[in-house]
Amino acid sequence: MRAASVTLSPPDHGFNGVDRTLREVESVSRQKLLYVDVFSDDTCLLVYLLSGDRPGRLRQALDGQGSVIRSRLQAQRNFHTLYAHVDAGQLLTDVVRTIERHALVYKRPLLFKDEQVAVTLGGAPESLRKALDDMPASVAVTVDRVGDYEPGVHSVLSMLTDRQREALRAAVAAGYYDTPRQLTCAELGAELDCAPSTANDLIRQAERTVMAALWV
Repeated sequence: MRAASVTLSPPDHGFNGVDRTLREVESVSRQKLLYVDVFSDDTCLLVYLLSGDRPGRLRQALDGQGSVIRSRLQAQRNFHTLYAHVDAGQLLTDVVRTIERHALVYKRPLLFKDEQVAVTLGGAPESLRKALDDMPASVAVTVDRVGDYEPGVHSVLSMLTDRQREALRAAVAAGYYDTPRQLTCAELGAELDCAPSTANDLIRQAERTVMAALWV
């Protein structure tokens, strides 16, 4: 079984009306899509993890969103969970049906990266290729990594580039995260055959991705 880590870029900054509304409310930000399920009537259940400090503005925006059938917002300090039963919209329906039609699995949660969504798909190599080819034409698809499917680990590590994963592995092995620290960025750069600033950037980018994936 193979896995492809891909980035999906929907038009108009979202897959449906609710997705776009979440992006437009400045007081909250989409972090993860914890759950998505499209039903036979083309409605769907979406569970978002959001960050922000003024969820009241989101409630007002959702009340004015015609595609919302029902929703519940669970607010907790700076992180909030939104449960929404909504009209899926044609684009999200087409994406999910494409994944199902080719018998693929997808790792949850899905991560938001600015206006894009990162997801790891698993299945037979030919099915993965066909599914990516069959994605709606309006959705830009970028393949970030292809490798073996690794349940439980792959969902996080597959979000790193090969170079970020190499840097993180070298940092851990050489004691970068020990107390006291056993390795400097200059030494890590020498280990990776790159400038210290490049080594630092690789580590910081990898850390940011890993922490975002683990934080629920």
